[in-house]
Amino acid sequence: MENYKTEVILTGEFTTIDVFLEGTEVPLSETESNTYYKEYPAFAIEGLLDLNVRLKGWTGMSWSLKIKIRDKEVYSRSGVFDIKGFVTFTASIQV
Repeated sequence: MENYKTEVILTGEFTTIDVFLEGTEVPLSETESNTYYKEYPAFAIEGLLDLNVRLKGWTGMSWSLKIKIRDKEVYSRSGVFDIKGFVTFTASIQV
């Protein structure tokens, strides 16, 4: 297990934000209008970084998520909320 500087950046308009890294909920804070951010100076990762995301927003609205490890973007995903306003996904990210 190794510690890494880890950043999570989420943009969009949401009614629910659930982002988990390694099974730990990420307490994102709104840093500017429709941008949510959290930085961990030393986040423990063993093997692949496990990501679980559940978002709820308004139909047709755009969103994007970026994960940075040691200032390098290692994961990016974006999309538009469906007719029900939900997005859920998981990923295993090589660090």
